[in-house]
Amino acid sequence: MINEVVFFTALCDKCGKMYCKDDDESMIRLFNNREELEEELNEVGWVVGDEVLCEECVKYNKQLKRCQ
Repeated sequence: MINEVVFFTALCDKCGKMYCKDDDESMIRLFNNREELEEELNEVGWVVGDEVLCEECVKYNKQLKRCQ
């Protein structure tokens, strides 16, 4: 039997970085539900809101706002 399985993962809306375990791009993190993914993203410094931003883009955006 062949079954369809749905998982959730995240990509940064600014730079396109995929959320991976320990920043190892060969180990993409997959979640069974969206809530668990969002919780973990927030714990590691990603921002989930209107956009999904990785920790580097969050830092970059904060630096830009200081300079303006």
